[in-house]
Amino acid sequence: MNWQDEGFIISKIKYNENSIILNVFTKLHGRRSAIVYGGSSSKFRNFLQLGNKIFLVYKSKNDSKIGYFSTELKEPIIPYFFDDKKRITCILSALSILKIILPEGQIYKEIYDSLEKFLKNIKEKNWIFSYIFWEQYLIKKLGYETTFQDDVINVNGKKLKFPKFLKTRDVDNVNNEEINLALNFNKNLLIGNFMDEDILKMPLNRSLLEKYFY
Repeated sequence: MNWQDEGFIISKIKYNENSIILNVFTKLHGRRSAIVYGGSSSKFRNFLQLGNKIFLVYKSKNDSKIGYFSTELKEPIIPYFFDDKKRITCILSALSILKIILPEGQIYKEIYDSLEKFLKNIKEKNWIFSYIFWEQYLIKKLGYETTFQDDVINVNGKKLKFPKFLKTRDVDNVNNEEINLALNFNKNLLIGNFMDEDILKMPLNRSLLEKYFY
């Protein structure tokens, strides 16, 4: 099976001395993993960074075995934020959540488009709100619609408070306490609806992001 696509790198692990296994969230083929031969070399390390957008060609001789990617950089993302720990943590949080929640090979074009939009908005002043609303959109597209009618929402028997701006979308004068409450609210929706806490844990970068807004 052979195909071409674009996608965002969401994880990578060492495969052997010279190669890596790259996990990519693609536009038309969903989340996919494959070997990049020579991926640990300096030539590839410069652009095979988490969050970067790449063009890739996938080839596999046998559908039951892992294939391999040929890649080239399409758009750098992470290098713009090497001096900004908060934004890097935010990006890595989004990528880690997608890796945990999305099944491999299932197409999520609208979620892909929303991630692409978020990664553009991360450069803006109100980047944290772009992230919070991206999580809300992800939760909705995965099948859980939140209706902000009351001050408290019941999720799987647990009463969750949320800040007013999640309902109004007015982010003027929102303080860190409200941002932290929104992040905690989204986290509980993700855990309560899409994760088995005994098997899947919230990513470390997601927890670190909350701590930035205490």
